[in-house]
Amino acid sequence: LMPGLNQITIQASDEQSNSSSLLLRVTYQQATAPRPTGDTAAPRVTITSPNTTYLVTRNSSVTLRGLATDDTAVDLVRWECNCGLSGQAAGTQSWAIANLALPVGPRQIRVYARDRAGNEGLALITINRYVD
Repeated sequence: LMPGLNQITIQASDEQSNSSSLLLRVTYQQATAPRPTGDTAAPRVTITSPNTTYLVTRNSSVTLRGLATDDTAVDLVRWECNCGLSGQAAGTQSWAIANLALPVGPRQIRVYARDRAGNEGLALITINRYVD
């Protein structure tokens, strides 16, 4: 796997020429350095835009923005969607996830801020995309 988002397609067919495929999205991150001793406090991460924990929209994508703070330093901000998408935000203390694709239906987006010691803080938003 390459670092970052990888797409893997699995295809199968039977003797009657029936076929099916499945697309998997896997995010690979290289192992981090061992945790320094002493830092046990998780970073604090907040989603500032949209300023809600539940959003209903017709839009096919959304941009999330937020802040992350830590008693030492925020090393990384990453995100995961229960729809299978994931990635890394742009920035750390002030971060953004631009043009996040939204499948139809309710989706939970988890945003994690990680410090150099490996401690993680979490912020959640649920976005419900609908079509007319």
